[in-house]
Amino acid sequence: MKTLFLFFALSAYVQTAPKTMVYICDSPSANKYHLKNDCHGLRKCTHHIIKITLEEAKKRKFELCKFED
Repeated sequence: MKTLFLFFALSAYVQTAPKTMVYICDSPSANKYHLKNDCHGLRKCTHHIIKITLEEAKKRKFELCKFED
């Protein structure tokens, strides 16, 4: 019984856990994500800077900016 309760409690937590948000340049040639919207690596962005989940950035095959590594 305790195991079943623990399973449901953990399932609820995982579904409501906050998602990590990152920033990307909304350009077809962009391939890096940034942890802060004022990262040095975003200075050259001539398109919009958008906020997306880290999960989505990785799905798009974006990599962490070298200035934030």
